[in-house]
Amino acid sequence: MKRLLILLTLSIFLISCGPRVSYTKEFPYLPSYNNMVAKTNETENNEIDNNETDNNEENENQTPELKKVTYVVKDVDIENALSEYEEILINDGWQTTFDGKPNMLQVEKDDHTALILIYSKNNEILLDITSK
Repeated sequence: MKRLLILLTLSIFLISCGPRVSYTKEFPYLPSYNNMVAKTNETENNEIDNNETDNNEENENQTPELKKVTYVVKDVDIENALSEYEEILINDGWQTTFDGKPNMLQVEKDDHTALILIYSKNNEILLDITSK
């Protein structure tokens, strides 16, 4: 009986001390990557074309369930970033459905799918995530 109590206490302690996964604010089901910060609308508005007709047509053709967010990622090596992020996703139960590393990755978990693209623009490393 004493052994069972000790094993149970030890198990609870080990589980509570395990690594914590943080999730993105924009996609509450998707784990975040180190130093990943969503770009603000102000930043994106400076880069948008003035051709609103094309943008309106694109928005009408998009599936309303899809959401795209661009993140700025600091202090990472662009060549290894997706491999590192994939490891975080796999540890959270995601499965890779398309491996286009070093620039693209598609993953699934339950009824969620995420397409992840990484690229460099204006001396920043950007991570585009489109998910539903």
